[in-house]
Amino acid sequence: MFGSLFDDERPVGAMTNVHTLAIPRPPSRRLSCGLSGIENQGATCYLNSLLQTLLYT
Repeated sequence: MFGSLFDDERPVGAMTNVHTLAIPRPPSRRLSCGLSGIENQGATCYLNSLLQTLLYT
């Protein structure tokens, strides 16, 4: 990654490996009920209480 970082023989501004990152898609639209949130997977009530504690303290 930084193999040629201190190589003085390359011209200034020369770029070699340029990788483009994929932009993630936005989440899909809400259902007709208008609700959004996390899907219940058994212990989400504990996660919900933790998030509320962090939000309100």
